[in-house]
Amino acid sequence: MSALSIAILPVTEKGFLIAQGLTKGLPGARVFHPSGLKNNGLKRKIRRIFETYGGIVFISAAGIAVRVCAPLLKGKHLDPAVVVMDDAGRFAISLLSGHLGGANELAVRIAGISGAIPVITTATDAHGLPSAEEIAKKFNLAVGNVSGIKAVNSAILKGEKIAVIDSNKERRALIKNTYGQHKFFRFFARRPKDAKPYGAFFYVSGAADTSLEFTRRKTLVLHPRQYVVGIGCRRGVTQAEVDMAFTKALGSHGILEAAVRNLATIDIKKTEKGLVGFAAKRGFLIEFIDAERLNKIRLPS
Repeated sequence: MSALSIAILPVTEKGFLIAQGLTKGLPGARVFHPSGLKNNGLKRKIRRIFETYGGIVFISAAGIAVRVCAPLLKGKHLDPAVVVMDDAGRFAISLLSGHLGGANELAVRIAGISGAIPVITTATDAHGLPSAEEIAKKFNLAVGNVSGIKAVNSAILKGEKIAVIDSNKERRALIKNTYGQHKFFRFFARRPKDAKPYGAFFYVSGAADTSLEFTRRKTLVLHPRQYVVGIGCRRGVTQAEVDMAFTKALGSHGILEAAVRNLATIDIKKTEKGLVGFAAKRGFLIEFIDAERLNKIRLPS
């Protein structure tokens, strides 16, 4: 998580001093002054903060954070990481989006800066076990079905066998080398013929696949973010036109949107509102490349 995406919200002057100390280890994080958060100021600003920042640190009572965030929650794969510190700086509590959003990691990071005690309550962490979200994040995999997270994590906690299915030999070997010490994981290039022995399935694929439909309630589908989509456009292109071209290109090649890592285009397109607006709406980063660099790239024959 980039420090540039972190907002720190202290509701007291004492908390403000702690927040300033945190910025020494989180360069670029934005600290909001308590004076702007009083008299419903926090309620007025929280929606914009929630939509803009990848991480939010409340220096307040946990109840304050819960009440202002509750109406904005969308899902663990969409919500930002939320950490709460008391204004004595004793604890850094991972409150929301612990795994996928990175709140567990942020809480530990803040604790390291401030000397606070990190408080992590996710079940797999409490038992010293890996989680589905942790594995996905480590290997840059996008979650295709959030409901599958619970199935895999539940199987991990029960010690049930879990089939990890990935046709990519190199990535499968890396996952095995990282997590193979946990004997409940079994590794396959394709789905096992007999599904009965397995409590859940951890399925990695960059394309749409219905071969695991019969076990869908026990399957977490993950998509490797492995594609960069290059977009060229004329001046004044509309967001709808970019959307249509993007959707058509992915469909014609059988590529899922979740498997797209980022967009790329020439740097003179930085001001194209249609392109920039499309990227913002879909949550994609755009890599702007200068002409000199593009001219040095050898195209495949």
